[in-house]
Amino acid sequence: MFLTKGAYNASFKKSKKADAALADEIISAANRDVKSYAINHRDSVERVAKAAR
Repeated sequence: MFLTKGAYNASFKKSKKADAALADEIISAANRDVKSYAINHRDSVERVAKAAR
């Protein structure tokens, strides 16, 4: 879900095509790059969950 949401945000009303945005998002997530929306959001959720314990 976060991969597609990140690709959508990267391509909506921008010059970047959706397929290129999705490919960049997948590659960034595979490399565990913090620039990836999915990785960034996952880290944020994990941080909040850890604080709630």
